[in-house]
Amino acid sequence: MDDLLIEELLNRNRAQYLRDRMVSMVNPTFLQIYDLAYHKWGASNPSINLSNRQKMTTAWSVQDGINPLFSRITDCTKYAQFTGSLISDYDKKEAALVCLRRSQTFNQEYLDWKREANQTYAHLKLFF
Repeated sequence: MDDLLIEELLNRNRAQYLRDRMVSMVNPTFLQIYDLAYHKWGASNPSINLSNRQKMTTAWSVQDGINPLFSRITDCTKYAQFTGSLISDYDKKEAALVCLRRSQTFNQEYLDWKREANQTYAHLKLFF
């Protein structure tokens, strides 16, 4: 969410909107401006939430390493938490497994994972 908000703030029209509002405020604080920006552009809706969930399973390459995959899932989870649309550990685990299976590189590791007793997302991150 922070990245989206920053992206919006960097937009010239958005910056002009904030400047116009700041003129009418007496000694505006950072929190007042942040609150103004958040209420104007920080809202979420079901299509944005769905798009965020779909980002967890976007194309991932083994050459990128495993950390970017888990980082992307973590970023999507943080965004979802911020918007009040939580992502369960099960969904995070399944998203990671979809990406790993799609890579066709971790076939044996995937089968080994399926035999693991602990099937949590935290254990999946340690396993891979």
